[in-house]
Order: sequence, then structure tokens, then C-alpha cells
Amino acid sequence: MGVPGSIDSVTAEDMLKNFEVNSVAPLMLTKALLPLLKVSGARGKTSVINISSSVGSMSLEIPEIFTREIYPYCTSKAALNMITKRLSVDLKPHGIHVISICPGHLKTDMGGPNAALEVSTGVSGVMHVIKTMVTDDNLGKLINHEGSIVPY
Repeated sequence: MGVPGSIDSVTAEDMLKNFEVNSVAPLMLTKALLPLLKVSGARGKTSVINISSSVGSMSLEIPEIFTREIYPYCTSKAALNMITKRLSVDLKPHGIHVISICPGHLKTDMGGPNAALEVSTGVSGVMHVIKTMVTDDNLGKLINHEGSIVPY
């Protein structure tokens, strides 16, 4: 979820709504599914894949196109990245792999018609990452749709 949020226009409501949708909800869903995830993890490879964004990276410059969403969206995705990292540590002993994936800037309702990528490109990239990069070496990391590790 993304809503405008420059320093001049950001509101507590915008911040809370973004954190609820982008950070709290994925954590609470994982918590609710934990009994089933643990059963599955005991039987074989089980994964939790969080959909994040490279604009949640504190190491990368945020492209100008995203600056209008800087506070609510970007900070909620940074929080999701930390949640992913913590879950990867906590759930590894149960055979559960946790990563975050950035599908890219997609032509969706949120991304708009001028976004860089077609939805099909993002989906195929996400599927490739899930099939090939959910490994012990990548636990807790943010991986983009091209398979590159995005620094936090």
C-alpha cells in the first residue's frame, strides 16, 4: 500500500495505515500460520515469502519517482525487511526459510501506467527467485525480481 507522504503532507494516519498493511499484517499472518508452517517445515522445505520493496532499503538512494511516498511506504517496507530478518533467525530451527522479494516497479494500480515493468515480468521474476534463491545463504535477505540481493 502506498499513499503520498512527503514531510509536508505525511499524517500519523497514513503512517499507521501503511505499517498495518505492509509490516504488521505479514507478521501476524505468519504468526497465525506458524503451527502449520512448523508441521510443514518438519517434513521438508517450507518458505515464507514477504513482498517488500527496494525503496525500503536504507542503503540505496530512493529514485525521485518514489519521493512522494517516502515516509509511509518506504518506512513500512524497511520495517518489513527487519521483520523478515528476525523471522529468518527465529524460524530457521523449524526448517522454515524466510526471505523478502521486491517484484520491481510494476504497472499496477499502485505503480501506475508509467511504471518500468509489466506485471508478468515481476511475476516471472518472483517465481524464479522462489524456485532458485530460497537457500540457507539467502535467509532473511531482500532479493529483487532479477535475483540480486538488495542491501538493507
